[in-house]
Amino acid sequence: MGQTIVLRNQMRTTKIEYRGILAILLVVNYILIQFLDNQLMRNFASVYTCFYILLSLPALRGMVARITYVLLLSTVALLVGQSDFLHVLMEGAITNLSIVCILVLTPLLGIPVRTGDYIESLQRMLAKLGNRTGISYVMFLLLTHLLSVVLNIGSIVINLHLISSSTLQSKRLIASILVRGYTTITTWSPYMAIMILVIGQLGIPWSSLAIYTIGFALTSLIVAVVMESKALRREKSLIRENGLLMKEKDVPQKKTAWKIVELVVVLFLSTGLVLWVMQATDIGMVMSISAVSVLFPFVWCLLKGQSRGYVEEVRRHTTSAIPNLQGEFTLFLVAGIFSYVFVRSPLSDQFVNLLHLAFGSSTLLLGIVLSVTMIGAAVAGLHPVVLLTVFVTTIDPAVIGFSPIQFAFLLLGSTAVANTISPSTAVNNLLSKELRVDLFTISFRWNWRYATVLFCILHLFLQVTGV
Repeated sequence: MGQTIVLRNQMRTTKIEYRGILAILLVVNYILIQFLDNQLMRNFASVYTCFYILLSLPALRGMVARITYVLLLSTVALLVGQSDFLHVLMEGAITNLSIVCILVLTPLLGIPVRTGDYIESLQRMLAKLGNRTGISYVMFLLLTHLLSVVLNIGSIVINLHLISSSTLQSKRLIASILVRGYTTITTWSPYMAIMILVIGQLGIPWSSLAIYTIGFALTSLIVAVVMESKALRREKSLIRENGLLMKEKDVPQKKTAWKIVELVVVLFLSTGLVLWVMQATDIGMVMSISAVSVLFPFVWCLLKGQSRGYVEEVRRHTTSAIPNLQGEFTLFLVAGIFSYVFVRSPLSDQFVNLLHLAFGSSTLLLGIVLSVTMIGAAVAGLHPVVLLTVFVTTIDPAVIGFSPIQFAFLLLGSTAVANTISPSTAVNNLLSKELRVDLFTISFRWNWRYATVLFCILHLFLQVTGV
């Protein structure tokens, strides 16, 4: 019996490692396409991508599985009757390989943060703010936002741990910090897969877009604080009534200033190096991010004497994190195929003509309709990336009266709002399990007012900035 259990565990481990290797090969194919850039390599990558999708389908579960199968069936329906269907399918298969490359490699940027004792230092510093509810809320909100740039969803787990250093007890406030601190990074973070998709499709530089979207993200954080001011006052009163105030002797006194400075340096260096590589070479945004994601953590850990920690983190990433993202990889790849096929079908022109017919030259009304469509579909359970992919690949912004930057701002901002209240996003599902709160409560009931205000601010920004 014992041998059978051991054998099953070994088989399960081997299967997980096998899935990780298959995903890494997708990245290798993308990199080879960039360096070789010949049709033979593109065809090989297309065939391998199709093979990966077919192999992944039986492992998909839940909403991701349903969305993926619907997109596949829709793709097959659109391909029927097209004379060059094989060529369209092959090209569509590699449309979103760049996104998979980003999803696989950018988590490596979190290695310096996880191996450098920064989390413990932050915990000691934040513990000193334990009795200051409002300041604690603001600090954790900003920290979640900044760490999410390089750690993505991993920042949620880390900040859940850090929040335990404070006296915050309200599950609603904790969820508010993590959801609202995380979701609006989609509007400006250069490491987000959807950012790469949008700026790549629209042919705009990240820096030109970020000038506007960073302002929107900062405004969203301010709104988050203002909208929870009443709850913060109530929380402060409860803390005093229940005698939860932290005593000075309970707060660790070890100096942590240098470690905090180091963490800031890591965050700024990781972003600055990407921009520098992109400017100094002609390899583009995705390859710049890939190069920095691979080299920067290795060099930093080597200089800090953390080579063993680096090896352990890389092993954990390749054998655990990457295989767990199989569903997301497959969804992005299938969404890329669907959008490519849709653009080359008669329905694409009919869709744009319908938009013109319904809304004429009113960019405000058209923007609101596209935004509401994305948000409404997300609330119904459709992952926001699906419609974003369709819109950014189907619609020429010039044809409907938008500038490329304005259209990018609209799509990314709408995705941020949708992520806040969607039950299908990873952050809401994670918090529902960790806080043991109903998913609908976490995603919609606690956030719909905030999402409504953010929606209005988004369209106000678009009108005022006139990008």
